[in-house]
Amino acid sequence: ERGKLESREPKGGGMSFRRKKNGERLGELGEFLGRCGLAWEPEQVFISGENVYLLPQGLATGLPFRFLRTGLLLGQMKKGRFEPSQALAMALGRDGFSDCRNLDLEDERVLRYLKGETIPLKPEESAAKGWQLVQCGGYSLGWAKGAGASLKNKYYPGWRWQ
Repeated sequence: ERGKLESREPKGGGMSFRRKKNGERLGELGEFLGRCGLAWEPEQVFISGENVYLLPQGLATGLPFRFLRTGLLLGQMKKGRFEPSQALAMALGRDGFSDCRNLDLEDERVLRYLKGETIPLKPEESAAKGWQLVQCGGYSLGWAKGAGASLKNKYYPGWRWQ
């Protein structure tokens, strides 16, 4: 079936994914999903082109018709790396991701994030590396990519405060 994933238990433990069609390894995706607070099974993950979806439990793949939206868009596989979607950020709750930056409502960095700017980290905050879920008051705003003492903004461009 086109885009269906196969999972294997590697010798070192953990879960690895590969695309059945061409054997492309998707270990980064499995690692990322392990850091999310979503309940999922490997057979629920579906790849269509670059898009990666989490299908509802029991939905059959390979049906002869198309869907407008098939499950939750987790993100995209771009040049062999996984980039999470804004839809996934909005679906995650207060404890939905292992690397989370929860900003206070009064923090000026919230407005900077909503405008699409890079966010500097305070000296007392730990350095950031990799994907970070940015929240305000426990509610998800979107993603940022850690770059040491700052967070590179990945907020959806169409939603940015002008």
